[in-house]
Amino acid sequence: MVACGRLVALLLTLLVVLWPITGRTALTDLPAEEGLPVRVAPRLTVERVLDVNVKDNTFSSEVGLTLQWRDGRLAFDSIATGQDEKEYLNEAAKAQLARMWQPKVALLNQSEPPKSLSALLLVKSDGSVRYTERLLTKARIEWHLEDYPFDRQNLVWQWGSSDYSREAVVLRTGSVEMPSHLVIKNWDPERTIQATAELTGATGRRVTSLTSGIVVKRQPMVVITQVLMPFLAITLLPMIALFTVGPNTPTQLFTALLALLTLNFKIVLEEPAIVSVNNAVGDALSMGYAYIGITVVLALSVMKAVPENTLSDRMIAIRGYLKWWAALTFITLVGGRLLASG
Repeated sequence: MVACGRLVALLLTLLVVLWPITGRTALTDLPAEEGLPVRVAPRLTVERVLDVNVKDNTFSSEVGLTLQWRDGRLAFDSIATGQDEKEYLNEAAKAQLARMWQPKVALLNQSEPPKSLSALLLVKSDGSVRYTERLLTKARIEWHLEDYPFDRQNLVWQWGSSDYSREAVVLRTGSVEMPSHLVIKNWDPERTIQATAELTGATGRRVTSLTSGIVVKRQPMVVITQVLMPFLAITLLPMIALFTVGPNTPTQLFTALLALLTLNFKIVLEEPAIVSVNNAVGDALSMGYAYIGITVVLALSVMKAVPENTLSDRMIAIRGYLKWWAALTFITLVGGRLLASG
């Protein structure tokens, strides 16, 4: 009987001790006490854009991502503790974050997993949480090249909480900060953009996503020196061939064709995405091939090298008209197409 009494007493003691623990939710569970969905406010600080890679359709950057939310279970007595907020740095911040609930916001359009450079976690006495992490990211670009080479592109970071549905976690529209001295090779930063949307996550549930980014414009001098000036120099050769038909004409035309092929290959090699899009450069290259072809036909037919005194006045007038008509039509078409895109 004594043994039974001791066993009952032990069981009652364990029940009293464990009841409050089993009745509480774990700190890693959703903070549902304040209602769902949990609203998370993000802020993105663009520190550097290291590279815009047009070959593999990515861009690399160093950014700071700040997430803010509230979890009443983390509230504490600021008077008793002598502090209004608790601060954790780097590894300590990540370790503390692993022991509490977090929205698990990830970069959805990543080409490679982001690399963490530093972390800061602040927990205020009212349960407000602010987590900031500096990241080295490599994200994918969706090119819009219809106006190439006078195009603008969006360098965007798409964030989402793929672990939680929109009923559990909602990303609010936050802010994007871009330093005024931001330098991007071959691009001019213009403004920031921010938008929220809904998409289907990896689990098939609808989740909220936040797109943060900057709008950049291709630098005109890059276009002029790498595309327009070589193109104009190449197409000048057929014009010379039309106006000075002679023994060197076939060499001039072959040189122009070979140079245009080389420029075309260079552009496609450096900007592979443009080959699938109708744009000003693609149209200009096509017109360049057509112009060289017309020049060949004219040089081998009505404008072939023959003594002028053997031609009638009518034929001389036709030759003069054709060489001006071909050159002016080509210049007008190419110039109009480039101006329309610019």
